[in-house]
Amino acid sequence: PHAAHPHAYPRSVMRIAMPAIPPVPPALAAHWSNIALFLLLSCSMLIKPSNFLAPLMLLAASVPAWRSWKRELAALPREFRWFCWAVCLLAISWLLDSLLSGQGLRLDKALKIIALVPCALYQLRRPPRAVWLWLGAALGAIACGLVAIYQVQVLHLPRAGDTYINPIEFGDTSTQLALLCLCGTQAVWRHPRRMLLVVLLITGFTLGITGSVLSGTRGAWLAGLIALAFLGWWYVGQHSKRLLAVLVVCMGASCIMVAQYGPIHARLQAMHQEINRYRLQGHAATSVGARLQMWQFASALTAQRPLIGWGQKGYDAERLQQVEQGRLDPLLGGFNHPHNDYLDASAKRGIPGLLILLACHLCCLLYFWRAAKRQPQTGDAAERQALCAAGMLLPVLFAGFGLTDTHVTSSRTVVMYFYLAAFIMALLERADAPRPASASTPARPAA
Repeated sequence: PHAAHPHAYPRSVMRIAMPAIPPVPPALAAHWSNIALFLLLSCSMLIKPSNFLAPLMLLAASVPAWRSWKRELAALPREFRWFCWAVCLLAISWLLDSLLSGQGLRLDKALKIIALVPCALYQLRRPPRAVWLWLGAALGAIACGLVAIYQVQVLHLPRAGDTYINPIEFGDTSTQLALLCLCGTQAVWRHPRRMLLVVLLITGFTLGITGSVLSGTRGAWLAGLIALAFLGWWYVGQHSKRLLAVLVVCMGASCIMVAQYGPIHARLQAMHQEINRYRLQGHAATSVGARLQMWQFASALTAQRPLIGWGQKGYDAERLQQVEQGRLDPLLGGFNHPHNDYLDASAKRGIPGLLILLACHLCCLLYFWRAAKRQPQTGDAAERQALCAAGMLLPVLFAGFGLTDTHVTSSRTVVMYFYLAAFIMALLERADAPRPASASTPARPAA
């Protein structure tokens, strides 16, 4: 056959000329995933490039096995595959929005989400250990709390996070890490160093809540309460309805007492005053008043074009036009989103865009909900239950964050939500994987 094609090379020569990229050694791959997960959580608010570091590490490790991506994607668990398709549809909707808005093919946000698929495949091949999830969350929450105390008590800033990114993302991340620490306290009791881990997790929860309080982020407080109520209903309700009732009463009493704390009381009082000023006087030049007016504006745009939306370009043009006409407060001229994930999706990408966003939340929740309902065949049941709780926490938290700000388009949210969910899914698949049977002891020969 080579005589018919004198310039063709034999297959053996082609293999030598174009060798396959060798896979990452198993020992290095396991540590690689552990390091990526640890850095994702522990440095989430302290080192700016840290939210890109874990995805880049996973993507670099997954590239050598690119030929097996299609086969591994088809072998994914059904709910895991649904989650991957939902986030890819979200990325495609962003690409269509940028194209229809005349902004060209903006790949920066979309590629971060699409890269989740090969990263998730690598995590399933080389899943990290669960202890690195809890350790990273604890150290990250401790760091957030200490930074918040330093900024408010030493630098005398009005809100923690003002000098880094913004207080909203700082408060949201502090709340997320604190609640992950709370989930982790259930999982580490069988670890050889359980006392150290329990102390770290309790300290992380305390300082994470401190960072959230000092940030003054009311949306984080609301989302945190929703997530706590959901976890309490799910976890305690499985064991005792009376205990669930007691928990609800204790949470209500705790909220009333915490609301009297100085910074929290001042923020809640300011919110009440701003709502009244907007309702009675139409004053929108405040944090709450601007949000209320932006929500009305985005709702009106959704009603006008419910199927295709306005796109980013159309949204900006309508906003600036109404500001010039005096129908919107001049403060709104500087915001290109309505501070609400759901209204942002429906106003710019129509009802289909809203359904795609809801599908991302629901597919993530569905995976962990069904995993929690399965009876574990192997592994530590307490650790598995803690992983399910941490996984369900993510869509509930970020669905709550999206009520008062536009989060899902943020790079930090893509990593702290979607990539972290894939990490926890990989941990659960590892926990449910059958253990290799130990070799039986050979029978002694008869005398």
